[in-house]
Amino acid sequence: MDSVKISIHKTDGTQLNLSIQRERLLSSLQKIVGGPVEVVRTHSLKEGKILLANENGRLLGLPPNLSDLTDDPRCPPLVGDLILMDEKDFD
Repeated sequence: MDSVKISIHKTDGTQLNLSIQRERLLSSLQKIVGGPVEVVRTHSLKEGKILLANENGRLLGLPPNLSDLTDDPRCPPLVGDLILMDEKDFD
């Protein structure tokens, strides 16, 4: 079974590395962020990586995520648990 490696950056500062079965990827990602996923565009990530967040995180009042995943001043403040993964795995 094919799996995808992700890194979860939680609002409490902890980080978890997981492998998720590809056929359950979207539902697993949505469960982790607590709703629909949104790709956060930022220039400070390594080439080929993407950052995922809850699309409605600010509206839901999710707590700020203080991880140091982005230092891009154009990126809005990040809230909720975040997922860092390879872009090629998110098609």
